[in-house]
Amino acid sequence: MKRLLILLALLFVFAVSRETIATTGTITVSIENVDAMVQGATNKQTVITVDCTATAGGAVSGSLAALYAATSASNPQITAIVGKIKSIETIPGASGDKTTSLPTPLYDLVLTDSYGLDVSATNLGNRSGTVAEKVVPVSDIPVNSELTLTGANCGSGSKFRIIITLGQ
Repeated sequence: MKRLLILLALLFVFAVSRETIATTGTITVSIENVDAMVQGATNKQTVITVDCTATAGGAVSGSLAALYAATSASNPQITAIVGKIKSIETIPGASGDKTTSLPTPLYDLVLTDSYGLDVSATNLGNRSGTVAEKVVPVSDIPVNSELTLTGANCGSGSKFRIIITLGQ
C-alpha cells in the first residue's frame, strides 16, 4: 500500500510539472539538427518548428527548450537555444496550412531570451492572419539561453506555426 501511495504521488508530481511548462495555450516544439546546436557545428543549420494553439482568450506562452526537452527523447537534452538567428517565419493555420483556425489579423508575438530581451527586436508584432511572413535580421542575432514565446490577440483557439532558423 505504501508503494502504491508513493507511486501515485510521483505520478501526480510528474503530471503537474509537465503541465506547468507551457503556461498558456498549447505549444509543440520540434528541432531539426539538434546535435548541430548542441555541438556548435559550423556547417549545419538548426531549424526549430513551433506549432501553437491559442487559448479561448487568444493567448499563448511557453519556453521552447523546456517544451522540447519535456517531449523529446533526444540525447543530449537541451536547456538552451544556441546559435545565431538567421530568420523567423510565421505561418497562420494548423501546422502552417494557411486555412485552418487562422489567427486574427495583426496578432502579436514576442520571443524573449532568459534576460527578457526581445530577440526579434519587436519585428514579430502585427503578424498577418492569412499570409506567411518572414523576418530576416540585418545581422545574425546570437542566442545562448532559453527562448520564451508569448502571443497576444491571436484569436480564440487560433493556430499558427513559427519556424526559427539558426546557424553558427
